[in-house]
Amino acid sequence: MLLASFLGLQLGCTTCTPGIPNIDTSKPDNETGGDSQHDSEPDDTAPPPPCEQPEVEPNNNGGDATPIVLEKLACGEFTAGLDLDFYTAETTGSGWFEIDVDAGDMGSAANVLLSISNEDEDLKATQQASATSADPRMVVPLPAADTWTLILNEETAQGGESGYDYEFRFSQTKDPVTWDLVEDAGHGSWDAAQELDVGTTLFGTIEDVAERDWYVIHTPADKVDLSIEIVAHREGSPLDARFQIWMAEDGELKETPEASAYTHPTEPGADPALTKSAHDETWYLMVRYQDGGTGPLYWYTLTVEEVSP
Repeated sequence: MLLASFLGLQLGCTTCTPGIPNIDTSKPDNETGGDSQHDSEPDDTAPPPPCEQPEVEPNNNGGDATPIVLEKLACGEFTAGLDLDFYTAETTGSGWFEIDVDAGDMGSAANVLLSISNEDEDLKATQQASATSADPRMVVPLPAADTWTLILNEETAQGGESGYDYEFRFSQTKDPVTWDLVEDAGHGSWDAAQELDVGTTLFGTIEDVAERDWYVIHTPADKVDLSIEIVAHREGSPLDARFQIWMAEDGELKETPEASAYTHPTEPGADPALTKSAHDETWYLMVRYQDGGTGPLYWYTLTVEEVSP
């Protein structure tokens, strides 16, 4: 699993922080001895840049991508309906990283779609909106130093000479979630389900549209109410997750009212959650994607815990 090394590192290292490339902002010395009065006076006629790292057109393909550095604000504008804005950035180590886009929230007409991929294109993710905004906010665990390509485009193919501007920041962030264990490999069927104890939080990923992650939960002997909760989208994961629950009887799955895809959202965001009564039962819980994309960056946490009646 591509994220295995990163997850192992996270469990043992809480202060690992990728560095930020150094930028030489010093100005060259005036060696020509020209007009000193002219050289010393700033050009006040040029408008100030709109942000620290404005896009440089043309940047509508990977070869012309605008380079940016982490932690500093970048910005651009969709000047046509099919305007694709490419940026490149480098990370120097593993960690959690956030790409936070601001467009509609600052009054822009742009409906931004954000995509990110690494140099080998084996790590990719796409995000259109965050849990609380029409603007995308992506938080993903990046497992190693790499060169990343960011693509921003207008989802509805709109654009113009003004009014379709955006800004964003690519930065390291703190861990958005905590967990007790990581999903195992080879639990893609109910009869190979990974055991998940009540009171435990698990970290997993959905890496393919056909992937199904199965877990088996042995509920307490006494009658209790159990809360099942997935955290993903509302903490920045690009994953749109759902879960389903079955029982088993005579070696076959038995339908429950939750055997169809459970879609009731928690607030804020669209992550599913459910509280269900149990009494010395065995549940088979399956996690899958609902819509959008999948891949190693499409993460979730799954928590099953006892709640007060």
